[in-house]
Amino acid sequence: MKTNVIRVVFATVLLATIGSFSASAQSEYNFFFDRKYEGEKIVSKTKYELNDGLFEKTYHYEYSYNDWGQLTKEETFRWNTRKSIWEPVCCTEHLFDVVTNTMTLEYKTWNKKSKQYNETSLYATYSFDTDGNLFYYAQGKGKDKPVEKITMF
Repeated sequence: MKTNVIRVVFATVLLATIGSFSASAQSEYNFFFDRKYEGEKIVSKTKYELNDGLFEKTYHYEYSYNDWGQLTKEETFRWNTRKSIWEPVCCTEHLFDVVTNTMTLEYKTWNKKSKQYNETSLYATYSFDTDGNLFYYAQGKGKDKPVEKITMF
């Protein structure tokens, strides 16, 4: 008799726990991020999205920093469910020039055939005055192509 009571209590607790997971999976949010930190810097995060009542990993992001703590690279990976691996999608490199006080962002896409990032497909350059205020912005397509837009502040 005592064993049956324990089994019933255990089964009830188990069903209640499963029900609470199911209820939280049906919340207003259909995704969440799992973030990893080194000190105060985020070094990676994984995005999980709701699919048929279960959260499944979809994207992974990795971040690199220089010695001054500035973000230098963001890489994006997509989860391949068939192969069970992360596949590179794109990256953004942050290039800093302390002499000219500029920062350039270069966006590159992954080339599956060569298994490396393509040349820069988009870029944006920001120039700052000595007080750190933005005074020049330029953007374009491709590293060796002409600037498409210039904004002076």
